[in-house]
Amino acid sequence: NSIQSLPSSLAKIDLSGNPFDCSCWQITFLLWVKQQKDKTLKPSNQMFCKTPQTLNGLPLTDLTLNCSMTLLISGVLLGILCPSLIGILVFCYLTTTPTGKLFCNRCKRKHDHNCVYDAFVMFSNADEEWVKQQLVPKLENEDEFILCLHYR
Repeated sequence: NSIQSLPSSLAKIDLSGNPFDCSCWQITFLLWVKQQKDKTLKPSNQMFCKTPQTLNGLPLTDLTLNCSMTLLISGVLLGILCPSLIGILVFCYLTTTPTGKLFCNRCKRKHDHNCVYDAFVMFSNADEEWVKQQLVPKLENEDEFILCLHYR
């Protein structure tokens, strides 16, 4: 699938006996086969479709595809499904991960003037160095959360 061109010195190529996908996803290759019919491809009459099932056994040289509608529908579906999937993933992240929950609470705090902090951070004395050096700078400086910490 990654071959973009063939050497100009190539006189013959035998692709017979391969299971060819004759779906619209292979339209570029299938059109090339029709153009090469008896030029470079030998024996072109022994190249048959394997998939889709409805075209199984049909010689590639006899194949006629109408792919414009299929590709249009595929493009529209991808255009709708991809943004929807991204939206679902963002929603799941915001509602299930600790950082996501903090972010959602922060958004609520902006509308609720009774809230002073985004989060109260409780930790063991054994973790104090990590909290001060890693967690607090990340949340306050990078993510702009307002944290309530017992030591300040």
